[in-house]
Amino acid sequence: MDEPSSGLSPLLVHEMVEMLRRVRDQYFVSILLAEQNSTVLDVAPHIVVLAGGHKGFDGPLDEFRSRTDIAAQFFGLTAPVEDSSDERPANG
Repeated sequence: MDEPSSGLSPLLVHEMVEMLRRVRDQYFVSILLAEQNSTVLDVAPHIVVLAGGHKGFDGPLDEFRSRTDIAAQFFGLTAPVEDSSDERPANG
């Protein structure tokens, strides 16, 4: 899926992430997402970041979260990417 959270409110992004998680767990499928919203990362146990046709990162989610250089370069974040799987959006 290409940018499935684009244009969605925080509440709908949260609902989409929960739906993707249920599909992944219930049907044991792999899901390929092209996404710039770091909230969606919680669906994936493994992250591959592509830059100019090359891998900028390829590894487990926990390692990705600890790599502030990758988060800053590809997502514009200056702090480690935190686990938001238990968070609820502010308006929900």
